[in-house]
Amino acid sequence: MKCKYCGGNLDLENKYCPHCGRPNDLAAQHIRDMERFQGEFTRTRKDVYRHASRWSGVFVRAIILSVLIVAIFAVSILTRNAWSLRRRLMESEANRKYAEYSAQLDQYLAEGDYRGFYVFMDYHHMDIYDSPYQKYSALKWTAMYYGQIIDYTMRLVFRSPYASYGHYYDYLAEDLKDFYRYSDPAHYSVYDGLDEEFVRPHWERMERTIDDVLMTYLGLTEEETKALRTMSDSRRALLLEERIEALTGDAGESYE
Repeated sequence: MKCKYCGGNLDLENKYCPHCGRPNDLAAQHIRDMERFQGEFTRTRKDVYRHASRWSGVFVRAIILSVLIVAIFAVSILTRNAWSLRRRLMESEANRKYAEYSAQLDQYLAEGDYRGFYVFMDYHHMDIYDSPYQKYSALKWTAMYYGQIIDYTMRLVFRSPYASYGHYYDYLAEDLKDFYRYSDPAHYSVYDGLDEEFVRPHWERMERTIDDVLMTYLGLTEEETKALRTMSDSRRALLLEERIEALTGDAGESYE
């Protein structure tokens, strides 16, 4: 699963994202579900022992063992499927509330709050394929990479002395590559039937903001930011590393 803030990979058991350190809401829900299931399991076990006290011998132990095995199996099944069940329920709710949710999405777009736009879609599990929200598909992923680019840039510039930054150069370069790819309908087949008049202004607005952030905080020139889209992946990564190293006086490897 993905972190709703930075898009990094995380497990259901992670209370906090190992990449950005923000709370994992699904982990909290998972813990609550496990506590509820554990409580039900404990009550079941007590009931079994209370009734089994009337019996003795092998027959009693067989009953207890059977019930416990069934209870453990049920808890295991519920635990494994808790996240997927919750996701399907939220997808269904999002489809029912399309008028309300789409109005909120349009407000985010009108305000240029693309990070809020992506987080809202991701949190409510809005399916962008074969659903009422398909018109937002061309913006959902570009908005995700846009937010991560801003976040990684700020983390590289305003560093914490207790955090590791060695891979952030690569993350930033990779997210820029993906942003350019997802904002180019000629190179991404999922955009068949794309309403370019709707999405193009937002793509351009996000790209201008990214350029401004890179020029302001990393010292890139206007010509360099304009060339980032057409640079090779290796050249883009090298340019970013050179600018960050010049800005901070530290090589990326020292933060591994």
